[in-house]
Amino acid sequence: MAIIDEFSHFLEAISMAYREISKGVSLAADHAKYLAWLQQDTGARQTAYKAIAKAHKDKVIHVPGFIIPFAANIASKVYLPREILKADQSSASNAVLATAVATALLNRIYPAVPGFTGGGYELTSAKKFKFAKISVKQTTAVATSKSASRITGREYQKNTTSSVTGHFGQILAGETEATALAAIIASTELAGIITAPGNSYRYVPEGG
Repeated sequence: MAIIDEFSHFLEAISMAYREISKGVSLAADHAKYLAWLQQDTGARQTAYKAIAKAHKDKVIHVPGFIIPFAANIASKVYLPREILKADQSSASNAVLATAVATALLNRIYPAVPGFTGGGYELTSAKKFKFAKISVKQTTAVATSKSASRITGREYQKNTTSSVTGHFGQILAGETEATALAAIIASTELAGIITAPGNSYRYVPEGG
């Protein structure tokens, strides 16, 4: 019995070794394909890229606007200029998703400084300022067949998704980014979208 057990362990070890060798050969082949991909010119890469179904950032409508950053004391009424999502997103490529994100951020972005008459507000340049932002990804079509990787040729299943990004700031004095984010993702407009299967969101903090 002991001899049989040892022989069984030996066969298992041999099988594992062959699997590792096969994996190494496969990875080496993929690496060679990756190097060949890097040597292609830009035009060839773009052609291959367009041929593969991929997630994309949707066309959305922006307008000039202002945001009160979390870093500012809201009592001082500091408004920084930044392109913001327009409330009306009916002409966006995914109007439903774009409208949901824009509406959820509506009270945290300003198309104009409220009650601005030339005094009492500080309008500061924000060329290099990085505002907080949220990107919401929605699965618009579930893949029913596999697509080939444009680099290695390996087949995989990839759903078609849409993505909409919006910047935002504070709405209440002393409000933290964590509180603001929680309110946004729990909003009537986004809660159902974010929690649906295949959907997700990504948050980048102010200054990030």
